Amino acid sequence: MMNTFYKLLFVFALLFATACEQNKDAINPKIANKKITIHNLQEIAEQITNDANISQENMELFINSLTRLGGDKDSIIDKTVVQLIKEQKQFLRDRTAEVVQNSCSRISLFLNHKFEYIGISFNDTNQNQKINEITGN
Repeated sequence: MMNTFYKLLFVFALLFATACEQNKDAINPKIANKKITIHNLQEIAEQITNDANISQENMELFINSLTRLGGDKDSIIDKTVVQLIKEQKQFLRDRTAEVVQNSCSRISLFLNHKFEYIGISFNDTNQNQKINEITGN
């Protein structure tokens, strides 16, 4: 009976410890919900670099989002850090989905068809005519 009690106690302690563990991917809400303006971008960058809880992946997503969208200030102004990170994740997911579709189409083409090399065939019939020669008056 006591052995079962200790097993249950151990399971509850383990559950409690894992439930209370901080989310390593979490961003400080003060930073995450801060709207980007023309004047506070350096301040946000400093806060992000000083936040020990933000993951490298989220930092890279934020950087890539700024790099991709930063040329047009309307793309980043009045958006939050979390919004930019989510937009970049969606952008990367969409690009990856396109690559999957293109790769599968290409592989399907090769699997369903036979390609045979028959040599080089010249399209020009007049052997005296020079191709790609610049002439002028």
